Amino acid sequence: MRQSGKARVVNTARTRLARSHPARGATLVELAIVLTVMALLAGMAVPSLHWITSARRNVAATQTRNALVYAQRWAVATQRTTWADFDVAQDRLSLFVEATSGGGPVLRQPLLDPLTRSAFVLELQDLGTGYDDVLMGADQSVQFDPDGAPSGGNGSAFSADGLVRMSGGARIRVVQQTGLLLVE
Repeated sequence: MRQSGKARVVNTARTRLARSHPARGATLVELAIVLTVMALLAGMAVPSLHWITSARRNVAATQTRNALVYAQRWAVATQRTTWADFDVAQDRLSLFVEATSGGGPVLRQPLLDPLTRSAFVLELQDLGTGYDDVLMGADQSVQFDPDGAPSGGNGSAFSADGLVRMSGGARIRVVQQTGLLLVE
């Protein structure tokens, strides 16, 4: 079977057209492969996002513990009473120190952050976590006397260890007998 001259010209024209204008777009198989690879990469990213959330919670618990240690050590070093007030609704911790003239909690002043030289306030909203509950005797404050011993914010002795429950499960324990501060 011989092709007629007309058929040969049409086939040659199609061949030239295919060479000069390559096919644009992707085939269904190529799209399926790309989507599969993207799904695998997304699947690997999800556990790492969980790790970031867990790390933020640990950082928040450690920062809270460090703030309490700072208040406790300040009380011992200066022989002045300090307070740590928790605002659970605002996820905030503020530190205060007794005025140099005394006067107890009525005349207390903000304890200064050693880095910023401004009032020491720890806000946890930026870390995506917060305080679920604070159990420090009768209120949501802890007081450290000049020996570093903890008590409720109003000076009442703890009947049990003080406890700060953080969202995500971390807990900070203030041991009533020793004043030891533990992250659990």
